[in-house]
Amino acid sequence: MTHWAEKYIGQPYVKGEKDCYYWFRHIAKEQFGRDLPPLVAPMKNQTLYAARMLNGRTGTFHGFQMVAAPTDGDAAFMTTNGQTAHHMGMVVYVDGKMHVLHALEGAGVCADDLRTLRLNNLEIICFWGVANAD
Repeated sequence: MTHWAEKYIGQPYVKGEKDCYYWFRHIAKEQFGRDLPPLVAPMKNQTLYAARMLNGRTGTFHGFQMVAAPTDGDAAFMTTNGQTAHHMGMVVYVDGKMHVLHALEGAGVCADDLRTLRLNNLEIICFWGVANAD
């Protein structure tokens, strides 16, 4: 079975240009019609800034809010150090199984299940979904 996410897999990660936030924003617009703002931060720090911007917030931010049960298109914020999020991806369900579509330096855009994320030392620390989504 084909999935819309397949067309993004293998797309390049370009540090400071096409990083994980770029791809999240791009895919959110193309697949879900969500127009997220560009980040106003030095290019080399945009990914970290995006994660810190939402990490631990309450309420909503640009139409997103923290959610406990993610759905397709929600943001997954990740860490490798168990503390502050510094990486993000998009939740996608393939054949009923949750994956995270994300861009990694040296690998490009990939879709990993939770086991593969753990094997790559990535831990999801929170999900953000569209506020008041039904």
